[in-house]
Amino acid sequence: MSPIVLIAMPADHDRVRNVVGALTESDLDIYWERTGPESPRWKQATVRVLEARATVFFWSAAAQGPAGARYRALARRALAAGKAICVRLESAPIPPKLAGWTTYDLRGWRARASSLFMLDIVAGVKAKAAGLDPPLPRAPRQLLMRRIAIAVPSGVAAIALLVGLYRDVGIDRIASTREATDWARIRPGSCSDVRAFLAAHSEGVHAAEAQALLSSRTQRVETRWEATERPASLYISGMGETGAASRAAAERATFDRAVGEAERRCRFLADAASLRYVSGTPRNVRYMCEAADSGIVCDLHGEAACRIREPNEVIVETCGSR
Repeated sequence: MSPIVLIAMPADHDRVRNVVGALTESDLDIYWERTGPESPRWKQATVRVLEARATVFFWSAAAQGPAGARYRALARRALAAGKAICVRLESAPIPPKLAGWTTYDLRGWRARASSLFMLDIVAGVKAKAAGLDPPLPRAPRQLLMRRIAIAVPSGVAAIALLVGLYRDVGIDRIASTREATDWARIRPGSCSDVRAFLAAHSEGVHAAEAQALLSSRTQRVETRWEATERPASLYISGMGETGAASRAAAERATFDRAVGEAERRCRFLADAASLRYVSGTPRNVRYMCEAADSGIVCDLHGEAACRIREPNEVIVETCGSR
């Protein structure tokens, strides 16, 4: 089975090196993928990432910039496969398409393997590698409570701890008007709505519930018949036809026959490729006319515009209902 893979933009490797060392001390089976998006070996790196039990992506300004396009695309694929978690190195915004992953904040980390920040990441990686939902980060709240206990007198600290407990229970957690409105607008089963909600309210009252909806999503392959158009060559001969009194009349008669021939050719094209026929019409036609014993006859050269529907398999994901 593939190990746990850590991957970051090359510009962040110096900072990531300390994280790799700390995770190694935690007895995790990790592999540090040092290949960058611009490397000719990026395809092999992509395979290693997608075959891993879990993948840790490091987020920074470098990952957000133009050079990180392929890095972000790989992150989306790993997230869709349920294997990715995010470690934030700095305050670079996370795009909505990646809002569904669990994010661990290392901006306050001091490079100690036993710190609360690193213990959060270790717990998240172990859960993800086991196919479980990673726990939400605890370090920021615990550090806040420690600072309160140190900074204020013991009586006030006790009150602050009670307030923290009060909030943990959720009694005073009331969503803002905007969050409540956005939460109510999430369509049943819509993963895109849930991701958009998390992008706007990652620290909101309903954030944990939204994360749970994403974690319970299912995927299915659906065939959709999409309209398209294909050309087919079209030729109508005037030989053997009764001539017309004028060129205009001869062209109209030839075009009328071209309409039927275009439909016939387009139906044949659709049937031969197991597609669905919609219509066939002549276009880009030109005439070559000449006088015959019975009058004027015309040849027609052009193409048939074949409007058909062809099957396209798409992956449809559905998130749990609220």
